[in-house]
Amino acid sequence: MAKLREKQRCRQVWKRTLSYAGYLLLVTLPLLEMGVRMWGFAERHIYDPIYWSFEPSEDIP
Repeated sequence: MAKLREKQRCRQVWKRTLSYAGYLLLVTLPLLEMGVRMWGFAERHIYDPIYWSFEPSEDIP
């Protein structure tokens, strides 16, 4: 009986730990993204001329 309780407790601890890790990941990634955009580091990559729209050329079918 004691082993069963210990096993259940161990599963609960792992479940709680994985849930917390997932929560941290879901919160951290958007915060990092916002930080990078506010800092301006990504601006030169986002506004790179290769991504700009352009007029279609007649040479390219």
